[in-house]
Amino acid sequence: MPAQIFEGFKMIGDILLPDASLKRSGNYFESGLERKTDAITANATYFGNMQWAQEYLDFCHRDAHFKSRWLAAAGDWTDKVVIDLGCGPGNIFATLGGKPRLLIGVDVAPGSLELAAKLGYTAVLADAAYTPFR
Repeated sequence: MPAQIFEGFKMIGDILLPDASLKRSGNYFESGLERKTDAITANATYFGNMQWAQEYLDFCHRDAHFKSRWLAAAGDWTDKVVIDLGCGPGNIFATLGGKPRLLIGVDVAPGSLELAAKLGYTAVLADAAYTPFR
């Protein structure tokens, strides 16, 4: 396990629900999708396509207006524990930057999670409505 993924996994244990478990899959962890709806399937299909997810990461949410709105809403992520629900390939962190103490990305699309992990997320496949976190 690469050092970055191992460190994220060690830190994530502090905020998991008591009965939650994570299984490693590539550069992300799986919590499971117990209630897989048509909407979740459609999202996972689109953002699971590595080319489409990469294009989304490269071109969406990269302007100063987007960054200023997220900074106003979330503030600086430096030294915070951040759980980015619906993180996709990592657009918000790629735009905001900072140095979070722990950066967790939750999404339903494995392809997006692989990209988010490369940006520094501890990536977790899970439904945002049913995360494994307390």
